Amino acid sequence: MSPPNFLESAILSHGTSGSQPGRSKAFARQPMTWAPTAYKNLAEQGSAENAKCQQRMLNCARGLEKRGIKLEVRSWASSDAELERLLRPNRVGTASNYCRLIERLFEYSDSHPNSRDCNLIFNSSFIKGWLEHLIDHKVGRYTPSSSLTSIRYFAALLEFPVTGDTVLLRNKCSQYKDEKSVETQRAKGYSKKFLSWLELMVLGSMGFTKPDQLVCGRIRLSAQASIRNDDLRRTPSGRIEWVYDPLEGEHREYRGILTRAQHTKTLPRHWACSRLGVTEQGDGWLEATVGLLAMAHGDGFATDDHLEKWPCLRDTVGRSLHQTGRAIRVTSAD
Repeated sequence: MSPPNFLESAILSHGTSGSQPGRSKAFARQPMTWAPTAYKNLAEQGSAENAKCQQRMLNCARGLEKRGIKLEVRSWASSDAELERLLRPNRVGTASNYCRLIERLFEYSDSHPNSRDCNLIFNSSFIKGWLEHLIDHKVGRYTPSSSLTSIRYFAALLEFPVTGDTVLLRNKCSQYKDEKSVETQRAKGYSKKFLSWLELMVLGSMGFTKPDQLVCGRIRLSAQASIRNDDLRRTPSGRIEWVYDPLEGEHREYRGILTRAQHTKTLPRHWACSRLGVTEQGDGWLEATVGLLAMAHGDGFATDDHLEKWPCLRDTVGRSLHQTGRAIRVTSAD
């Protein structure tokens, strides 16, 4: 049995109108068509993200030199262009996190009375003060350990001395990580009322454009499947399979979709999503979302290695939905 075609039947026709009652003039001016894509596949996007990360790592190297750190790597990679070319990370996400921690360390060093008027030295006294600064600001339980790792990472990469990475300071980070009073900062769960609104948006009941509907559909999909936005993005569009009711018969009812992310932080992940809405009025939101995705991907829906089109999935304040990278939890709150 071939998968159902929701391109025409599942999406209400009035969802394409730009002059529905209640729509603001700002929304009425939004384009009715999909924006051109910035990248054709994940490889192109990954290459662009690598280039941005390399530039950020080079800026960290310059920041260390500006603060008096002698980089031995400069003895054989003297130019910025050569150094930037060599600073290609194995994992962009991890390297970007280390850059963020080093940048925060620069802010601490520039404002600290003992280090702002002299060269930066990574001895035990400075690193102890830095770790205590993080702990006083009640950072996440893993942040102090990650900060130490970021210093070791750049020290090994750029060849500069670090004498303060001691066993006792590592123990201090481990003790903070094991403290029960340090709670993990989780994203707040979406309420049933908000999820119901997303479903009505996807079904076209609010009269917004199809790109607006698709943004809401992807948020609703992440919540229903309990999947990180980045894992959703890395799911090939052609891998979606519809799951039908096991009852025999020619007209079987479908229950949802089953698919698999191409790769995640650990291993490829299977995930499933039910078609049921928060209320009966919202049933059919999944079919509409898949139909909108097919429209956005066009001819590449069966072959694309991702499940989005980057520029057309921007929310109203211009932030990309997959930047958060957090799993969305559903609560029973009204």
